Amino acid sequence: MPITVSYGSNQQILLITPAAFLLPNMTYTVTLTGVTDMVGNMLASPYSWSFTTGASTSLTQPVPTFSPANGTTLVSRNPSITITFNKPINPLSVDFTNYVFLYSGGVIPTTATFSPDYMTITLTPVSQLSAFTTYYIYSYYVQDLAGNGSGGYTSSFTTGP
Repeated sequence: MPITVSYGSNQQILLITPAAFLLPNMTYTVTLTGVTDMVGNMLASPYSWSFTTGASTSLTQPVPTFSPANGTTLVSRNPSITITFNKPINPLSVDFTNYVFLYSGGVIPTTATFSPDYMTITLTPVSQLSAFTTYYIYSYYVQDLAGNGSGGYTSSFTTGP
């Protein structure tokens, strides 16, 4: 299979990009030969490793559904807020301080958990929310297990008495 080879900005990462999508359920072997460092030391040749692709290719981004739904009013002041995605999310891609959070004039402290299938994030405020206040749920950027990133999503709700 034709590939393109490039290097990371620090010249320590070798990027191998196939010219086409890899086939599903296929084992591929990569073999490096003749690789040297900046002073001429040669990598033990040949150096090989293998990997197997998954069952399918996914090119769609994860899309969230919020609960409470966008625009809901009279929400409990002790809500359990969920963001459910249409596919599993890579938990390592989620930063609960910068990319997924609850906001109302400032970031609201929450505990955050994933469902066992990694499709739902639950945000639970650490203290009771203020009455008759609008809160925003931000989901700026997360990735699914295939590496597809989501765009920014916002939802809001207003608490009751």
